[in-house]
Amino acid sequence: MALTVKIFADPETLRAVERDLRSDADLRGTRLSRVDAPIKPGEMGFVPDALQWVTDNNTLLAALAGAVAGWLGRQRQPTRIRVRLGEREIELESDRVKDADATAEELLRKLQDGTDV
Repeated sequence: MALTVKIFADPETLRAVERDLRSDADLRGTRLSRVDAPIKPGEMGFVPDALQWVTDNNTLLAALAGAVAGWLGRQRQPTRIRVRLGEREIELESDRVKDADATAEELLRKLQDGTDV
């Protein structure tokens, strides 16, 4: 069974998250891809709508939660992302991340048990 996590944010934020996740050694060997929004009339190309992270190894969910929380905690301007696992969706804001490890643990717990932030 594949574990699929989607990260939603504005296109610029998604590109930054994607760069950071692709460089994370703990996530090597997993699949990270862009989910592009359909091209609308008058647009010239695809705009990323979400990032999709897929793995068959459930233990790597903790590594992803840590990478996302760490990235978010390093943002200097207010940044908001949504993380979805199945039907569970958690919204995170950079100004609420005081401790990346604690935020990663909270994100992991909420994705696994289905409680909302």
